[in-house]
Amino acid sequence: MGLLNEPRRRHSPEEMIWCIGEWSDDENRTIEENTVGYSENGRVSIGAIPDGEHPLIHWAYVYSVTKDVYSATKDGGIEISEAADKWTSKSKIRVKNGEVDIHSVKVAVAEILNQCGGRHVFIESLHFEKDGKVSAFLGS
Repeated sequence: MGLLNEPRRRHSPEEMIWCIGEWSDDENRTIEENTVGYSENGRVSIGAIPDGEHPLIHWAYVYSVTKDVYSATKDGGIEISEAADKWTSKSKIRVKNGEVDIHSVKVAVAEILNQCGGRHVFIESLHFEKDGKVSAFLGS
């Protein structure tokens, strides 16, 4: 599956980090969970998402470079928009037999981050919206 985004891509699906699951001290990593309806400690991490293909949405601010980000400036050379915008992926996430295809989510998240210039690469939850799209909560 390729990335369908702007020519100046900054993020790849391999850089996206799936944070839905349970921590294993034995394996020293998160055991990935992709089952629809999954919850952790009473908090729903993957909502009730029907089987099929769905666009991914994320509310994010627009991050843009205003000057050399490596210079010692007060704002670090990054300008952040005043209000969050709704971003929609061009590719779709897949849900089959009650399981989310993790790679398809990573592709869609990378697209959205490349569109808005965002930097939150930790995929922390997914929820089905009334319009048939799936929203993602991303952390840093």
